[in-house]
Amino acid sequence: YIVSMQGGKPQRLLPEANEPMMDANWSPDGRQMVFSTCNCVDGTDDSKVFLRILDLSSHHVTTLPGSEDLISPRWSPDGRIIVGLSHGDRHNPRVYDFETKQWSELHIGSGGWPTWAHDSHSIYFVRAGGDDPDVVRVFIQNGKIEKVVELKGFPLTGWFSYWFGLDPTDAPLLLRNVGTED
Repeated sequence: YIVSMQGGKPQRLLPEANEPMMDANWSPDGRQMVFSTCNCVDGTDDSKVFLRILDLSSHHVTTLPGSEDLISPRWSPDGRIIVGLSHGDRHNPRVYDFETKQWSELHIGSGGWPTWAHDSHSIYFVRAGGDDPDVVRVFIQNGKIEKVVELKGFPLTGWFSYWFGLDPTDAPLLLRNVGTED
């Protein structure tokens, strides 16, 4: 659903769609949305997750080629790239370049909360699973990984186990649990 900034009645964007849709993200120009969807089949292992793009003016939906088993899409601020997280056995995030129409893998292991730097040259990830949790930045041009902050001993919290974002200078923002547990 979308609602005008002035208020009013919510409008369902895809009234004919019945499959689960999640984690929508706007294109930088506000004309499209990318989201995860599942052709979930009850009681079988045939369910597949895909990334889809909705054109808001035509309501036309396209599946991003090669996006099977990807979730949590994020559009780069320059509109050139979409990053998605693996939902299946593969753990490395992948990026789709609209100019080359190719996917490439970012070799960081399991990472969550993909967040684009404001200049679209790098993506930040939280690697919270394991003994050495951290925030890393991956440079799109060369795949170089830079550790931004170590999170060992930092009790993360948030709606989906934790939350991550960037401030206007691309400094990491995290929610820290300081009192709900003894």
